[in-house]
Amino acid sequence: MNSIILRISYLLLFLFFSFLSFSQAQEESPFRYPPEIPIIDSKTQEFLEKFPSDSTCFFWVFFTDKGIATSSEYQGALEKCFKRVSKKSIERRRLRGKEGIFDFTDLPVSKYYIEKIRGTGAKIRTVSRWLNGVSIGATKEKIENISRFNFVRSIKKVVSYYKRYPEIQKQPPLYKPEKGRFSLGYGESFPQLDQIFVPTLHDSGYSGEGVLICILDTGFRKSHQAFKKAFEEGRVIAEYDFINNDEETQDEEGQDPQGQDSHGTSVWSVLGGFVEDTLIGPAYRSSFLLAKTEKKFEEIQIEEDFWVAGIEWAESSGADIVTSSLGYYKWYSYSDMDGNTAITTIAADIAVSKGIVVVTAAGNERDKDWEYIIAPADGDSVIAVGAVDLSGKLASFSSKGPTFDGRIKPDVLA
Repeated sequence: MNSIILRISYLLLFLFFSFLSFSQAQEESPFRYPPEIPIIDSKTQEFLEKFPSDSTCFFWVFFTDKGIATSSEYQGALEKCFKRVSKKSIERRRLRGKEGIFDFTDLPVSKYYIEKIRGTGAKIRTVSRWLNGVSIGATKEKIENISRFNFVRSIKKVVSYYKRYPEIQKQPPLYKPEKGRFSLGYGESFPQLDQIFVPTLHDSGYSGEGVLICILDTGFRKSHQAFKKAFEEGRVIAEYDFINNDEETQDEEGQDPQGQDSHGTSVWSVLGGFVEDTLIGPAYRSSFLLAKTEKKFEEIQIEEDFWVAGIEWAESSGADIVTSSLGYYKWYSYSDMDGNTAITTIAADIAVSKGIVVVTAAGNERDKDWEYIIAPADGDSVIAVGAVDLSGKLASFSSKGPTFDGRIKPDVLA
């Protein structure tokens, strides 16, 4: 009888400590997300079924956790973020970010997980703290092997966007400013600026001074005269080429196709160029971060992992504003333009939560089969900008809203 009681006591103690361990694990569950079912999403699986077994393609591998097990470890990891992020980024977060300077998205991705992925023979392309994952180049077999790791949450194909150049009819300026009406000479850039009252703002002292803007684009012809003052005054803070992994965003012979940097050059000059009596950008006194994230072929191609890497770099470097324009794609459907699905939209909304103003083109798809806005313009925290002509009429190519879930987009026309 005593033996039976003793055994029951041991069993009760075992169950008690098992329950205690389970309860502690439940408390710590915010640091770990369960794997999705299926781990390889249906679209990616369908793609893999048709994909040649000996070919390489690009994929996202997202992880369940960041190697954090307890609240004390989490707090310690957050404290270390102060050493990695720029002072300007911290100041911006305190001013405009959500409560708490750092959160789970700021913690580094587990080095152990990265090395395990690399050990399969897959090539690491980018690492994303915000999304807790890596983008990789891998074969079908490697992806299937990676999907078996117990720390892998999900696997999705990296989506490529394609940007069409809109067909714009060139026309002479409709009007020129009266001589002496404004303090600056805008040349042929005056009509588009006057349309949104930029000259009046300039004369009121607003020129973008003290604001750090990051441009995500194809590259930048830094020798262009429109950027001379920015370099002379030390307002180009940093640059990075995420395609070739170096710190040169201007075209490099033997590495970039001819004209690779043309689109980015145009965007920067319209935004922040300065050539008296010829062209003046609305933010001509701003400082700049230059990120090369897009490839130029027959059309401009943007792979979303480079875009995500670029916006994370911009945030940690202290950017106040990030501006970009993506394009159409065959992977997503209109139902995915709900503000929560596209990877770039998720990353853009995270950037806004950290105090950045994210501005992106609504798209050039109104007169194409797609018609609607493009990601990340569908983000609920992203400023989506559509286009008008010099008479103020909606441009025929400018993508329309609403988002799939019924929100009004674009937010601004200019």
